[in-house]
Amino acid sequence: MLYADTVGLYNVERAMRRYAKQANSEAWKPAARVSELAASNGRFNA
Repeated sequence: MLYADTVGLYNVERAMRRYAKQANSEAWKPAARVSELAASNGRFNA
């Protein structure tokens, strides 16, 4: 989660969605909370 805050949650979610288009897609589907935080420019750590 620190990594996601460092590079930006939006970038992490975008990469996850890109990986989800490949094989084993269910493993890379972002959780709803990740998508919510990415959309609102949120962070995991305050």
